[in-house]
Amino acid sequence: MAYFAMTIQPMSDEEGEECGFFDFNLVDRSLVGLRWYDGVSLGASAPGQVALALNNLGGWASVFPDYSNTPIPLMSERLVMCLRAVGVSNIEYMPAPVLDAPEGCPNYQAVNVVGSVKAADVTKSKFHRIINAPGADVFDELVLNAAAVGNLDLFRLAESVSTLIVSSRIRDAVERADFPTVAFEPLVSANDQKE
Repeated sequence: MAYFAMTIQPMSDEEGEECGFFDFNLVDRSLVGLRWYDGVSLGASAPGQVALALNNLGGWASVFPDYSNTPIPLMSERLVMCLRAVGVSNIEYMPAPVLDAPEGCPNYQAVNVVGSVKAADVTKSKFHRIINAPGADVFDELVLNAAAVGNLDLFRLAESVSTLIVSSRIRDAVERADFPTVAFEPLVSANDQKE
């Protein structure tokens, strides 16, 4: 099975100028301290909702992303519905209303992916460490250990916890549903590489 890193697709306007994505701030900053990137259930600490304030980056922002990793993992409700429709069941969802949302702003959900897999083949991947901490590796070229992944469709990469990995099945469903702000970077499996 092929795997991909789910990322944000850069956008351009009609003149080819880069468009900025709206960013969000948490109304309750204490929610940043929850274990959003650990791949474990938030359990009883999960908030009932996560209120967001819009940051339009000084007027530069013009595009609402369907997927964002900052300040916490967020997805548009449309993307959430797409993932649910294809049977993704290892995500905890919490409503994330945007206060004073302008016209065109989608509804959002804060998302916690339950499942973190130590799946990077570090002998074949190219990476560097920003800080000496678990889950803080930055991969320039990520090679997956297919045996560690098994048949999972969606998980966090334990070596780089902000990286969300999806199977080709999930990628195909998201692409069919046409999410222009979501991109997928193909990954190599160690089994696919020739020695």
